[in-house]
Amino acid sequence: MRDAPAASPPRALSVLGMVACLGALFFAGWLAWCAAFQFGGVATEAKVTRTYQQRRQPKRGKSYLTTYGVIRYADQEGRPHTDEIQLRLNETVGSKIPVRYLSSRPHDSRRDDFWDIWGLATIMAGIFAPTIGLIWLAERRRGRRTAARNPFQPTPS
Repeated sequence: MRDAPAASPPRALSVLGMVACLGALFFAGWLAWCAAFQFGGVATEAKVTRTYQQRRQPKRGKSYLTTYGVIRYADQEGRPHTDEIQLRLNETVGSKIPVRYLSSRPHDSRRDDFWDIWGLATIMAGIFAPTIGLIWLAERRRGRRTAARNPFQPTPS
């Protein structure tokens, strides 16, 4: 009768591994919020009522102007709401813009397109996923190099 192989003790998760796990949980929550906004949000059309420009000054480099618009839209119950969004090239006062809002928060709207709802999450996924993959590979290599040693076995001289 053969003996079953001894179970190896569970490996402790390194600090980088724990940070990666916490980051993955945060990122999963962010993606859930994006999905809730995209699939559970109410789509409507907003009208630009006023525009203004704001000068942005990065730490280094030239300053630039960003155009914002005050939009007005009605929720499902017909109550009017206003919000501010960044305008694109050809949007002026009177332009109609598709927006989306959550029925629980009708005063908070986003432009109804992929980049305004999922854009930042997509960019961060392009950074976060390879970083997690590299941490995972580093952990595997480190685990192979530091194999469990028998403390009762004499060390070679």
